[in-house]
Order: sequence, then C-alpha cells, then structure tokens
Amino acid sequence: MDPSALPRLRAWLEHPEIIALDPRRIEALAAALGGHDPPVRVERWGTVVGYEAGPPRRRLVQFDRHGHLIAACRWSPNGGLDWARSRAADGRWVGVEPGATEHPAWGRSDRVWLLDGEESWGEEPWRPVEPLSVFRSLDWTALDHIPPLAEPQRLPPGAGSAVMNLVAALMKDQGAARVRYRGPFASEQLFTTLPDLSVLPTPLHAGAALQEAVRPKWSGTIVYRCLIPMEKLQAESKVWCTQERLSRMVGVRVPRARAW
Repeated sequence: MDPSALPRLRAWLEHPEIIALDPRRIEALAAALGGHDPPVRVERWGTVVGYEAGPPRRRLVQFDRHGHLIAACRWSPNGGLDWARSRAADGRWVGVEPGATEHPAWGRSDRVWLLDGEESWGEEPWRPVEPLSVFRSLDWTALDHIPPLAEPQRLPPGAGSAVMNLVAALMKDQGAARVRYRGPFASEQLFTTLPDLSVLPTPLHAGAALQEAVRPKWSGTIVYRCLIPMEKLQAESKVWCTQERLSRMVGVRVPRARAW
C-alpha cells in the first residue's frame, strides 16, 4: 500500500460531513491508521477505502484519489447494512435502503433513493429526496448474486452503475469469486451497465449458460456480452451474450425481464 495514503485519509476523515456518516466507526478508523495493520486498501486509480477497525472489516468509506467521497456504508450493531450511498457519474448521490418495502413479483425489497448531497448533510447524512426504484433484497453480509430491478428506466444516468459498483465492491471484500444475476432474462440495460463496473465477477462458461437458458424452469441468468461471432462460439468459450443473439443461438425466445 502507498504509505502516503494514510495521512491523506486521516485528513479526509476529519471533515465534519465524513464524521457524520458514522461518528463512532469513523473515529475508530482514524485512530487505527497509526496501528501496525491499518484497515485501509488502495485500489486501482488511487481509490482509497477505509474499513471498520477490527473484525469483521466492513467497508465504511471510499474516496477518489483527490479526496472526494464516492461511496459510504453504515452498518447496524447486529452486522446488517443500515444504508449505503454512492455517487453517480453526474455527481448526484443515490442510496440503498435495505428491506424497505415489498414487491409483488419477488417480495422483500431494497429501495433505491435519490439523496441530498454533502452540502445538505449536517449531522444527518441519510436524507432521501425521491424514491427511484426497488430490487429484490440482498443479504449484504453474504452477497452471492445480482438481483432483479424494477423500473430501471427511472434511474438517472449512471445511477445503476453506481449501485452495482457498490455491490461489486462489497462482493470483492467478501471474497465472492463468481456470481449470477438471479431472475428472468435481463434487459440489455444490464448488459450495458456491467462493462462500466470497476469490479466484474468471473463470467460463466458459454456451455453452462446455454444449458441454463433452455431449462423450462430457468431460475438464473448469465451476464454475457458477445465478443466473438456466434457461429465461432465454442462450448467452453467465456463470452458475454445479448438476449437476441442467445435466443437465435438456442432456437427459442428467451423472455425479457427488468434488470439494471
């Protein structure tokens, strides 16, 4: 790890709006920076991530290399996620509220919110402005799949990528090596969102994808985008595949569903 990251992170953690995210844990993180194993990771492009001091190391804050906050999580005393917030590409903040509502298609759901920015936080960093959509609830302590999303068209530009980046980052923290999107076949909005993510799960083999796609009671999907012509596809090639091209290849119409 770059040693210069520690003093920079210490200075960023002193800002009142950062302390307000989770005062007890942020102060403990700042105190732990002087220890022999500070709970910090520097990722590509200079992103600096601060974790809760002590096991388990849960992600608290993520800054870009200039010290701008780009994501934050607040965890409950029992270990669950209270809320998370992530900055979209246009600078607006979107947040996730776990278990906020029910959806008729899949039950318990997490809600995606448009949030106030840092200038409006004061001592309350969770300030919802407008509900945007919901997705099937995740177990944020053991992430193992990408959930279906209702009304993806309601998300502002970059908001889906912001939430998915947060999910992918937490999956990486938890050591998830391979994940699937669980639901009916995804819309192409999911396929266009995935290449923008900073963390991508290991793709499945095409052979397994096609076998899964033609099952009568299909319960999991693949996140694929075609990189080679379909006629040259080998059974064990690792590729991404769109809905239309997969449908043509397997000879059946794969149903479309809501996705990111």
